[in-house]
Amino acid sequence: MSSKTTPFTIMLSLVILSVNFTIATCHLGDLNQTITIPLHNRTSQKILAHVIGRLLQESGYTVQFENITPAESFKKMQTGAISFNPEIWPNQKSYKAFKSSLMNGNIVSAGRHAAEDHRGLWAPSSTLRKCSYIADKDGLNRCVQTLSPKKRLVKGVIFTNSSVVEMENIISKHGLDYDVQLLESSDESKQALKNALKSKRPVLFDNWGPGPHLAHDEGLFIKLPKEVHPKLEKASWYLLPEQNPCAYKLLQSVSLTDKQLSEISNYMNKYHVEAHIAARVWINQNPDIWKPWLASFPKI
Repeated sequence: MSSKTTPFTIMLSLVILSVNFTIATCHLGDLNQTITIPLHNRTSQKILAHVIGRLLQESGYTVQFENITPAESFKKMQTGAISFNPEIWPNQKSYKAFKSSLMNGNIVSAGRHAAEDHRGLWAPSSTLRKCSYIADKDGLNRCVQTLSPKKRLVKGVIFTNSSVVEMENIISKHGLDYDVQLLESSDESKQALKNALKSKRPVLFDNWGPGPHLAHDEGLFIKLPKEVHPKLEKASWYLLPEQNPCAYKLLQSVSLTDKQLSEISNYMNKYHVEAHIAARVWINQNPDIWKPWLASFPKI
């Protein structure tokens, strides 16, 4: 009996073809080879490392973790003793070692996060509610002028717990109408943030992020002229893409925003658990974030 093409058989063929294309676009590779993920002294990196490790384990990989400094992890990554790092901060001291290894070809980039490595002036939400336009130098001084009484300029205030001189240099360099006040303890910082709600003048902080301290108030980092806020990076051993293609593909797909990174970094404090438990809680609560990371994996 001769076969006959019908609309149904055409549709069925298209469905089968579609399924075949969506089954997998990467190969798991050598599942007997252990993937080693570094754990640094930064909560977001620890939790994210365990999140990725857990997803890889569920996909059939053997995963282990090693407590190690960033600088040491880059040395070991050049030999494959460390497989990859999902969170590299451009402003950390070890970044030069990372860039050097990258240029030598022993480490390959796996892309960047949406999140940026911020260091500098940060406006809490209480200040943003008063001056939503405060995102740059012009907005900073405009906010001071707007909130000042008529015929009298009342300067804004920048709180810092590190260098008053450094902040004063920034104020002078950019012509900002702000004074600097030193905070000598975390309790003073918390109180200053509370007082910012009641203040009638713009309040800024010398801050860094993303981090657990921004989980409840994302605020906004001010971008001053010629100031760079580089994105967080990811990297792996140069042979990982060849030996474990899906593991490398997952690493490439991982990307968190500033807000998401601040939130994940707060899970240990929020739930009073260790990093590996915090990772499981995060996975349970955020499938909409991590499921797309596995879109190219074969279905097991």
